[in-house]
Amino acid sequence: MKKNLIWQFSAASSVIGGIVATYAFGAYKRRKENKMRSDILPKYRRLVDKNLLTPADWAFYTIWPTIYAGSIGLAVHQALPSNRNHERYVKARPWLALCYRLNAAFGYLFSRQDQKSVIGSQVVTILTLPAALKLHQALEIGKTPVAPPEKYLRIPVSLYAGWLSVASMVAGAGTLIASGTWKRPKQDEELAAGVVAATAGLGYVAARRLNDPVYLVPFVVGFSGIAVKQYGKNNLLAGVAGALALAKLAVLVKYLPKGTFKRKRVIEEDDNYDLGAEFEMVDPTPQQIKRERMKEVGPATAM
Repeated sequence: MKKNLIWQFSAASSVIGGIVATYAFGAYKRRKENKMRSDILPKYRRLVDKNLLTPADWAFYTIWPTIYAGSIGLAVHQALPSNRNHERYVKARPWLALCYRLNAAFGYLFSRQDQKSVIGSQVVTILTLPAALKLHQALEIGKTPVAPPEKYLRIPVSLYAGWLSVASMVAGAGTLIASGTWKRPKQDEELAAGVVAATAGLGYVAARRLNDPVYLVPFVVGFSGIAVKQYGKNNLLAGVAGALALAKLAVLVKYLPKGTFKRKRVIEEDDNYDLGAEFEMVDPTPQQIKRERMKEVGPATAM
């Protein structure tokens, strides 16, 4: 009980503190840049200009506020006394805390201009992806149907995992550019287009394995951002990214209303069912919710 309480507040403080720290470091960076002469570009701006895989700025402004707002909601909900022994939240709290501690570390490194910090921020982005996927798994997204508000508080986790998948592609290229390994990124349009295509393929496979169409939403945003930014400059890359964004959008149109890719069996011990029948994943009935709550918090507090 005490351990769960500690993790409740650790997860909540990590999410809120990580978001506040990221914005604070970002504000410091902007103030610092504004004091520079206009003919001196910060290292990050040079890296962004060289990296053909970086989406347009509006893509970041579109996705992050949604992720942050939803993550705060999840942090608050899991911290409620009634959710102290919530089975999925108990498993998810360490990963939720780790994700946003890494997020704060990224914000700190991103606010600095030395080469080690530039490379470090890219590496932290890549390292956050496995933690986000473990958080996704702990919440049993795509596996266990749940009732609101948990149902809706899962959405930012899906978006977070999807965006970090796209961001890891960008960060991987950024690391190679910042370290001097990729010396001609602007001339390697074909290679960049191939990386985008490979990322799209891996993203689709991951979404199917996670059984989570929402995971693909950031791919649409990110690839659209690349297409818009490169249009008129690198039209091959822009065309590939735009076509893949449309392909992902078509998948979302088909599967997003269902909330899942795969068909799931909903089996209750006291219900009659056909073992050969399959049903779409559906929201649990009040009886199922009550049984789930009794498993999580015990029969004495489930009423």
